[in-house]
Amino acid sequence: MIWRAREQGFTLVELMVALPILAMALLGVLAMFQWSLRGTEHGASALRAVALAESKLEQKRTVSWAHILEDRGEDGAIGGSMRDDGIEPDLAAGDGIYSAQLDRDGIHVVWTVQFDRSGPPATAGLATITARAHYVSLSGQLRQIVLGTIRANPSYVGE
Repeated sequence: MIWRAREQGFTLVELMVALPILAMALLGVLAMFQWSLRGTEHGASALRAVALAESKLEQKRTVSWAHILEDRGEDGAIGGSMRDDGIEPDLAAGDGIYSAQLDRDGIHVVWTVQFDRSGPPATAGLATITARAHYVSLSGQLRQIVLGTIRANPSYVGE
């Protein structure tokens, strides 16, 4: 009878040692995937907030000076006007800061226009436009993105 050399393969003990090691490695990989998914979702929320704030800022930069306090919807139709009356989101009545707000997809956007001098907008030389977007992150923290610009009145000639 001819005895062959031991065939190549794994013994039961080797498999029992290798399986827990493989399971731990797979758990680490799965945790990494979950962590990257949460980061991607957080990035998407921040990107939506920036896009909403930026769209309101650009809307105020592109309308004619006479219509700077009018709010337009996505279709371009006038949907209201900004207020300086102390009612939410406006902080104080008569402070010269006009405000409006929008809630979309869990993001709260407040935009303001403040002129460099009191009186009607036609008498102002500059307007400071600010857009603030608030959203709740996946960890439950309130996040805020603030964008701003200054716009000049094209027909202002000074005093």
